[in-house]
Amino acid sequence: MIRHLVIWTFTTPDAVEKDRLAAEVAERLLALREAIPEIGSMEFHRDAAGFERNADLLLESTFADLDALGAYLEHPDHRAVAAWIDSNVRGRAVVDLEV
Repeated sequence: MIRHLVIWTFTTPDAVEKDRLAAEVAERLLALREAIPEIGSMEFHRDAAGFERNADLLLESTFADLDALGAYLEHPDHRAVAAWIDSNVRGRAVVDLEV
């Protein structure tokens, strides 16, 4: 199994706007489960501390294997959501773990 972790830092410094963006990111990505059967699970976690150097949102998702992750990453619907997310973030980090 592959655990796909993505961490984003939003462009806005406003806490209310960060909450709105986090909810919209989650909504858009969760909607992909209908179109992309390779998605195993998705969980979203918001930063609780709010320190200036902290990231804002963590996605923890699972996939059966690297091929399933690749299918997700290359799917046109995922690419569209990713482009929208990229327009709202100033930083992104990804780690893919084999568990």
